[in-house]
Amino acid sequence: MIFQDFQLFVIIVAGGSGKRMNSEVPKQFLLLQDKPILVHTINQFIDFQYPTTIIVVLPNENFDYWEKYIGDYLTKFNEIIFVKGGETRTESVHNGVSEIKKLVTKRGLVSIHDGVRPFVSQALILNSFQQAIEYKAVVAAVATKNSLRQIIPNGSVVLDRTKIVEVQTPQVFDFDLLYKTYQNIPNQEFTDDGSLVEGNGTPIHLIEGEYTNIKITTAEDLAFAEVLFQKNCLE
Repeated sequence: MIFQDFQLFVIIVAGGSGKRMNSEVPKQFLLLQDKPILVHTINQFIDFQYPTTIIVVLPNENFDYWEKYIGDYLTKFNEIIFVKGGETRTESVHNGVSEIKKLVTKRGLVSIHDGVRPFVSQALILNSFQQAIEYKAVVAAVATKNSLRQIIPNGSVVLDRTKIVEVQTPQVFDFDLLYKTYQNIPNQEFTDDGSLVEGNGTPIHLIEGEYTNIKITTAEDLAFAEVLFQKNCLE
């Protein structure tokens, strides 16, 4: 077995609000084909072929309500660990990492995945874990398809899009590396865990992501997700 010497974990980050969706309901709990987006995401890891401990970070506010709400849709609810989120994404992931610290008994690999990326494929989950065995810090990314410009004080300048990628999740890390990073968080803003780990001195290894692995953050994204669903991107 490829992972016989490892423990596999995933932290599914779902502690956000619905501000960009203009919804009173946090976006991860909005329905996609009669199930919350988050449930579709969780099921992708439930279906993963290798045993993986699933940790879901839920909003601290009304935590008990959201835990029960999600549990009502899950057939394997009792196998999932729910933890409370923090004020920021970094704090939420930190809470998930702290939970893993209680469970890890050998070398751990930790996948961190956005709760609103329900179309992540089994192939991408597998490849990200495999690559992390060697590289310890793996980030999925796709080449940008659009022309790009950078805003500067007196206008804008064109950027070479062949040198730009769009970062996705999953992002997979050696647990010891991730744990040490979260004990020594640099005093600056980071929008993803790969940048945080890199800020602590560890190089990031990029792997090819998937254009269908969208992050649902707006009403337009949700409409597109319905189209993807109809095209059998999710079962």
